[in-house]
Amino acid sequence: MTAPLPRLARVEWDDIESAAIWCSHTEVLAIKPSKCITVGWILKDEPYLLIAATRGEDGSDEEWSEIVAIPKGCVLKVEDLG
Repeated sequence: MTAPLPRLARVEWDDIESAAIWCSHTEVLAIKPSKCITVGWILKDEPYLLIAATRGEDGSDEEWSEIVAIPKGCVLKVEDLG
């Protein structure tokens, strides 16, 4: 039995932001998550989304590149692209 092919999707998510410098109270209050959009193949969807933006030239499921692991709590929307 073969594994199902990864699905192509557009994912909207909040990226975690941080500051490793001394900040004033006003500057601290300006720190917020960045909105991101990633388009790629979802290779894994539990317990986090694992997305690859590039797949191998031959179209096999053996080689992937530009991998992003997104915690499920940061995901805002997943849109299947077919």
